[in-house]
Amino acid sequence: MTEPASRVYARQLLPLQNGYPLFIPEPSNTRSPVFWNRGVSIGDVGILTRNGSFQFVFNIFCPADDPINYLGVPVGFHNLTWDDQDITRVPNKHANKSELKTGGIYKKTVDVSLNANAKNSGLIPTAEFTMGYNVAKSSSGSALLVLPDGAMGEDYNRIEDIRTYSKHNGLSWYEYINGYLGLEASNGSLHVVTGCDKSTTWGIATVLENTSDDFSLQFDASVGMRNSYSYSWHTTGWAILRSGPDLALDD
Repeated sequence: MTEPASRVYARQLLPLQNGYPLFIPEPSNTRSPVFWNRGVSIGDVGILTRNGSFQFVFNIFCPADDPINYLGVPVGFHNLTWDDQDITRVPNKHANKSELKTGGIYKKTVDVSLNANAKNSGLIPTAEFTMGYNVAKSSSGSALLVLPDGAMGEDYNRIEDIRTYSKHNGLSWYEYINGYLGLEASNGSLHVVTGCDKSTTWGIATVLENTSDDFSLQFDASVGMRNSYSYSWHTTGWAILRSGPDLALDD
């Protein structure tokens, strides 16, 4: 039975120790606008789904009546509090055009150009770049994450506080999620976010373990008038490709 792309992606990138790699990192557009605008953040309690997304339920640092807790909170819920000094933030944890990749994927080219057609139009020129890779045949799969705009990182420093709080309240969380919300969270499936890396743009490529031949991948990006990216993948082989965000959802 073929391993799902989301699991190959997570299994391959986890050893790089940048947190849990979400194959679907963007928040669902069916969620509350408050969560959609904020995305996954420190203190979120949720479920890692089979398709590689994070199913948000509530946040332990926000009061019960905070808009982010729009799904409600468990019985007897009391939020934790934090000081800003409890958070370590790194604005440029991953530089522009960063990549996280595993064995079997090798960089081939990085080309950057300027669109000269915009010079005489009074418009800001469009920056364009291409990142190319060779992919070797693999028996275990490969994964690649491209970050055109880089990424920021933030981590909560007092992990023991979250661990103790979770031990005291975990049972009520499962009762609320499985009973009231009916989400069927199995034992051990709930997670509390203690840190996260966030980017405005990204490209994901996953190569499954049955790859039999070498091939190439190419990620193209261009910056438009509102500093918004358009991007596309091209491949000579077979890979599962994703990119985001979907700009149509922002309109």
